[in-house]
Amino acid sequence: MNELTAALGSTPAAVVIATHDRQLLRDTESWPRLTL
Repeated sequence: MNELTAALGSTPAAVVIATHDRQLLRDTESWPRLTL
């Protein structure tokens, strides 16, 4: 999962993540969010 998070964090593209995984949520907490 760390490699995936790192790869998604370095892409210039928009990324949509829908997850309940607590570690992924912690890893991406500094990313901009749009709550729908």
